[in-house]
Amino acid sequence: MVCRRDGDEPEKGWVVGEFDDSLIVLPEQEAQGLAALHDALQATTTWADLLTSIENHPDLLREVRERYDEELPEESETFNPDEIRGFTEGDWPEHPKERMIGSIPASIASLGVVGPTLFGEGLLQIAPDSRHEVMHRLRQLGVSYREDDGLISRACGAWRYG
Repeated sequence: MVCRRDGDEPEKGWVVGEFDDSLIVLPEQEAQGLAALHDALQATTTWADLLTSIENHPDLLREVRERYDEELPEESETFNPDEIRGFTEGDWPEHPKERMIGSIPASIASLGVVGPTLFGEGLLQIAPDSRHEVMHRLRQLGVSYREDDGLISRACGAWRYG
């Protein structure tokens, strides 16, 4: 498993929360972006709605454009997330448990195990009872964090599983 080295400059703001019996640890900006994307995928009815919902997240806009196999439809056309390559299969958007591999500090990743999946490289599972130790290690790294199970649930796409 490749992880960010603890000596690397970490993101300044992190969010910690529980979803699907696992602890999720993400940079705040990434969690906000994933939550906005999932909110948009769930609620938008036109392409214009989708693009407006994620316009403040250029990386996500780029991902949508790259994953749509053709030129994006007219903004007035009906939006269906199933039309985006990988969505129906669960391959996109990448799950935070997969995103954490390689992006969270090694001292935090070491608290979890990578479990197998049908697609991708695996999912990092951190037991919820490790929450206080995760927060302790974030403090040791000198980064700010906050707890927000609601944001993490939205970032994980809870609406798809409910």
